Amino acid sequence: MTLYKRGRKYSISLWVDGIRHLKSTGTTNRREAETIERDFREELNRRRHQIREASPDMTFADLAARFLADGSPRPYHIDRLKVLLPHFGEWPIGTISKPSVREFRTARHKEKKLTETTLNRDIEVLRHLLLLGDGRRLPYRKPARPHPADTRTAQTPTRDERSGRSEAHRVGSTAPCTHYYRGAR
Repeated sequence: MTLYKRGRKYSISLWVDGIRHLKSTGTTNRREAETIERDFREELNRRRHQIREASPDMTFADLAARFLADGSPRPYHIDRLKVLLPHFGEWPIGTISKPSVREFRTARHKEKKLTETTLNRDIEVLRHLLLLGDGRRLPYRKPARPHPADTRTAQTPTRDERSGRSEAHRVGSTAPCTHYYRGAR
């Protein structure tokens, strides 16, 4: 167990790559201690994988430069950054919000007549950089929906039961398949 009580306060003991990390949470509340433990575990994991966090004071231009150097920019990222950097270049990333993105949209519309799709693509690259710069990762894909067979009730007969097939027809079954070898017995 990584969280234990030492006196009245909780402490954390974690092993990462053969090294023991100890830390006092400084609290007597179990839920607060669990939250501190989770944050400490994430911090150790970031250190282990050498993930650098962006500070909210970092400018968007610095974040874009770091993305171009360390990240895996696609040609469309580079193309969209040509539009985003003149507007957001000197802004600290902690101050970029929805109202500032709306301001960017109106400024782009005044410059040139653009479609909403083009602006949405610009904003998607901005969002992508800000999410990666914030230390969060974009979800790889949507979670899968449960298979309908997993949600059926016990009373509903399976396809094999309706057709009268035996257990041997199922893939991976270890039951002997006797009806194929009628003459072999």
